[in-house]
Amino acid sequence: MKKLVSITVLTLLLFASSSIVAAQVPYAGNGHLYAIVEDAFINWDDAYAAAEALELGGPLCPGYLATVTSSGEDDFIINTFTIGVLNTKWLGGIQPDACDLDEGWEWITGETWDYTNWGPGEPNNIFGQGGIQSCEDALQYRLLEGIPGWNDAPREWTYYGGGGYVVEFSCYQVMIDIKPGSDPNCFNINGHGVIPVAILGSADLDVTEVVPESLSFGGIEVRVRGNKGPLCSIEEVSGDAYLDLVCQFEDDPDMWQPDNGSAATLTGTLSDGTSITGVDSICIVP
Repeated sequence: MKKLVSITVLTLLLFASSSIVAAQVPYAGNGHLYAIVEDAFINWDDAYAAAEALELGGPLCPGYLATVTSSGEDDFIINTFTIGVLNTKWLGGIQPDACDLDEGWEWITGETWDYTNWGPGEPNNIFGQGGIQSCEDALQYRLLEGIPGWNDAPREWTYYGGGGYVVEFSCYQVMIDIKPGSDPNCFNINGHGVIPVAILGSADLDVTEVVPESLSFGGIEVRVRGNKGPLCSIEEVSGDAYLDLVCQFEDDPDMWQPDNGSAATLTGTLSDGTSITGVDSICIVP
């Protein structure tokens, strides 16, 4: 699988389980997006369900509690988001069958559990400042002795008011350009035209690997030319010498409403089944 270029523009989501807007930040190591959701008193099971219910641009880009499988990914999350003594964040690690300290831990995605970053003295199955022996079977970030790291905690724990969870979105981010060459990207939608969207190629992305039939832009598929297939062409539109894929999408008036500018998301897959997503600004005028 090829590593894809990460999008450099942050987008925003309002999560139903939280009262804040969370920025999705891309990690170049795997192309995934990450976000912190603040939820003062949420336990692991509720955080798991809330993260699983999230999607970024559709079902091709599902959310889940973050699984931290490398030091690079770990450093990225710690350096990007705030982790504190009263600012703990659930992760997608669990002991489903036992509480044997460092044995029996699993990632919810089934990825190999071979990287750890336990904080000082962790895991310990000791809950609270009173040192109560407890089954601590869920994973979280916490500040321990001034160092942000992993902590084991009871999955039903909602003690601290600075809780929440880290969400990971498993699609790969690609750069797109709506209405290539124009800025702002404004359209007069009348139901009779098309909206051109370019997926920008790079040293990391060969656009010939994109499956045009899989593409969806704001819920709209690529326009099809009779038996000639999707209305897409491979050309160079970004001025960087890499070939780009330009596809034409319907300007469906039922899908687009006049506004002063917003973000539009494209989703699709590569020939090897990898999910991709890209975001760019768009404005619809009456």
